[in-house]
Amino acid sequence: MLDEVNALYKELESCTNNDVRLRIMFDIATNLLNFDHKRALDVADEIKAFADEIDNNIGRVYYHSTRGRVFFQKSMYQDCEREFKEALRISLLTTSLLDQAMCHDSLGVLCTYLNQHDNALAACQEALAIYKQIDTRPAFRYQVVCYNNIGVTYRKMYMFNKAEEAFLSGLRLVDEYEVGTMRYTLLNNLAKVKLVEGQYSEAFALANAALKGFKLANHKNGIAISSVTIANCNLSIGEHALALTQFLSVLKLLKTIDNKVAEIAALTGLANVYVKMEAFKEANKYLGKAQDLAIAAGDDQELCEIYMAQGKAYIAEQRIDLAIGKYKLGLDLTKKRNLPYTHAVFKDLHRNLNI
Repeated sequence: MLDEVNALYKELESCTNNDVRLRIMFDIATNLLNFDHKRALDVADEIKAFADEIDNNIGRVYYHSTRGRVFFQKSMYQDCEREFKEALRISLLTTSLLDQAMCHDSLGVLCTYLNQHDNALAACQEALAIYKQIDTRPAFRYQVVCYNNIGVTYRKMYMFNKAEEAFLSGLRLVDEYEVGTMRYTLLNNLAKVKLVEGQYSEAFALANAALKGFKLANHKNGIAISSVTIANCNLSIGEHALALTQFLSVLKLLKTIDNKVAEIAALTGLANVYVKMEAFKEANKYLGKAQDLAIAAGDDQELCEIYMAQGKAYIAEQRIDLAIGKYKLGLDLTKKRNLPYTHAVFKDLHRNLNI
């Protein structure tokens, strides 16, 4: 990733076209997102200063978009929403369809994590339709991103067939147009679907391919998320000691980057290992940490997943009253936040406990 940043800075030195200079600066900030949030925000400030100097709205879109992406990775969703909405507002003052579509897509991703799934799909589909009208390399790259975001939304809706279809559509485009690390993101997300479906061999192969690619690109966030998938695969087939080592390794890596989503997943996975090993005190400790992070991030669906894990841990410990309490918390939250798919899962859990 640093090589790409350095190459972009060299390109910037010799560029005299203001519009192109802004785009290069935005690409630098985008590359920095994966390993240095402070530098990404510093570049965003440089973009804004230059955009204001030449009165360029596209530059202002890049400024707000970069800030929104940083806040998204830090799970600061309210700040993220403010920046993305401002980026979209300004983009509509321009004639750049590509940047307008990018802003719709960014809002779609945010809506996915706010569990506003219908809004997420509408925004991503709108962005995808615009990208398909533009016959340029960036537009093809963003189509891949759209398919990934649509797939993630369907996965969070427990609609795994549609999620897989979207991820495969993205991978087919990747085969025609090289789009950096998006290939590995798609592979890992497809691996997560295969894992849920119990197709462990396929999940392993996909996640390992993703991890290999992320390592070659020195993409630390990607290394973390694909390592979590691999660890969950090992947990699912009973390789508890290996899974334990892998989750601990991810948590060590996450001390060097700020990725709350990966941290919550790693903490929850580690707790699930401890449940299998009947180390319930340790399991509850890590689930408590995951719960605190999910609450702080405002990620209600992830919080529901943690309630499920806590409930199952208490059942394994034969503390049924505590399990019922966690399931009721989850059921109430799914009603409050209108999470119909997760709500159905909690109803099944309650039914199994004869509540």
